[in-house]
Amino acid sequence: MKLLFILIPLFLFMSCDSGTTPTNNHDLSVSFTLADTLGNQTTIFHTGSSFDMAFSVKNLTGKPLTYGFTGTPVVFQILSADSVFAGSTDFLTFTQDYKRGTLDNQATYTDRWRAPNTIGRQKPLVLLPGQYKARILHNFFNEFRMEDPQLIPFTIIQ
Repeated sequence: MKLLFILIPLFLFMSCDSGTTPTNNHDLSVSFTLADTLGNQTTIFHTGSSFDMAFSVKNLTGKPLTYGFTGTPVVFQILSADSVFAGSTDFLTFTQDYKRGTLDNQATYTDRWRAPNTIGRQKPLVLLPGQYKARILHNFFNEFRMEDPQLIPFTIIQ
């Protein structure tokens, strides 16, 4: 019986993988930006114009990170009064295949959306003048859950 009290904690300790999970914010470099269609970062856009939302994550862990997702790994959203007003997956369908890959050390994963419309939208969406927020949702790394970047407030003017 005493042997069990020794072996069980030892087994649990040995089965823990202490080297696979990033432990601090220096393990990843995360970026979420808004820019006009010429690439100039800004948070002020005109009614009827398109703009770019970009997300990137750079692996600084010193080892490859595996990822997996079904559908799309990153969803960009535009919020108005804390409700989702438009998103990068609006009127689109995705296969439900599970996709896997590896983000090598020092490599960067990048995703972009030309907001506020998708190719699935038949009638283009026009954002009226006002205050909005941009956000992303993601969950594609297997080893850990990284925090979502902060919401980005932006303004539409005439």
